[in-house]
Amino acid sequence: MNEFELIELLTADVPRMAKDLVVGVGDDCAVIDGSNRNWLVSTDALVEGVHFSLAFSNAHDLGKRMLGVNVSDIAAMGGQPRFFTIALGVPSGMGEDRLRDLYDGIKTAAKEYGALLIGGDTVAADQLTASITIIGEADKKKTILRNGARPGDAIYVTGNLGMAALGLGCLKRGIITDRSRPFIEWYRKPRARIEEGQSLASTGFLTSMIDISDGLMADLDHLAGASQTGYEIQVDMLPQAADMASVAHLIKADPIQLMLGGGDDYELAFTVAKKHRKNFAKWHDNGKLGTDVALTRIGKVVEDPDHRIALTADGSEVIVSKRGFDHFMESARA
Repeated sequence: MNEFELIELLTADVPRMAKDLVVGVGDDCAVIDGSNRNWLVSTDALVEGVHFSLAFSNAHDLGKRMLGVNVSDIAAMGGQPRFFTIALGVPSGMGEDRLRDLYDGIKTAAKEYGALLIGGDTVAADQLTASITIIGEADKKKTILRNGARPGDAIYVTGNLGMAALGLGCLKRGIITDRSRPFIEWYRKPRARIEEGQSLASTGFLTSMIDISDGLMADLDHLAGASQTGYEIQVDMLPQAADMASVAHLIKADPIQLMLGGGDDYELAFTVAKKHRKNFAKWHDNGKLGTDVALTRIGKVVEDPDHRIALTADGSEVIVSKRGFDHFMESARA
């Protein structure tokens, strides 16, 4: 049983409707009607040896990353983080100085994203673990869900893809050079796309959105599943950073596979309504996003829910060796 089959098993009988509940299980965040706004709530658990290794990051960077990956769920719905709680499992060998650095990293990220720590818990544990619940808010008319994609919609992504997977690959193999360092730094310190998510949500052109945490195709599968659609990705359109191909060669990796299946980028994937494509392109060309992050059209939504593929320029299907990260089917990312 893989991770998502387990989630389905555990939540199959969970009530999906309740007073003031707009969206429950199945999206980046639960959405609760807050009268004048929507409240967004999400929880993520991070476990040493599964999601990170203390050998690959200093404690301060790890603390920033812990909160940032949770904030990314708020970004995926066009929201603003407001509050968070953290339950921390601390191993005996952690040490006071390292633990202080970890919390300094969390507090630094909280300040950057505008989130306030409001509670939590600490317990002894065999390895370092952190369970963070993030609470955000969004305008009711600008809350973007996963389930709105329709056939003919264009699929876009922010930033570059495969950065973190390549950075982790370099760390595992001890390849730390001037060319590999940008990828390593993106793995260590991803940036949740809060500003971009809010700006995109404000256009009225989007039909769905999700953050890329497990990998592009894995997360597009989640979006397509919620929308009951399929999709086609054009691999020649995937955005990649300079030096990606040459650095990937150093670890004997295929950059296309990294971009399609690598996780931990925390970019946004979103769909633009077919009828709004031209208006969206004009909006973007006029610099209305408000940041210098690139937006790239990479494919389209299709009607057949079983048709979820990546294609080369000549129309050949790309066989994806690793569709995305699954906590129950493979060893640690770290």
